[in-house]
Amino acid sequence: MAMPQTRITGGPDTTPTHAPNAGALARLDALWRELGDVPTREDQEGALVLDAGFQLFDPGTPVEDIWHWFEAQHAGFKVAEKLGCAE
Repeated sequence: MAMPQTRITGGPDTTPTHAPNAGALARLDALWRELGDVPTREDQEGALVLDAGFQLFDPGTPVEDIWHWFEAQHAGFKVAEKLGCAE
């Protein structure tokens, strides 16, 4: 008799790593590549912002805010790794 699967909630990294999440991560990777083609500029405070709209983000959105959005979508998506800054 097979044991029922239990989903653990809470804690540091409880996101399952089965196929549906792998698909979500692949979609985020594709969006990340698209983001690389969006022009940016420095705003008056020196922050890097979008110079054109990207998906649900308007021109003028700080790029750092978009990075946080990416990471909030999937526990396996790490902006530092994408930027080559991971230790």
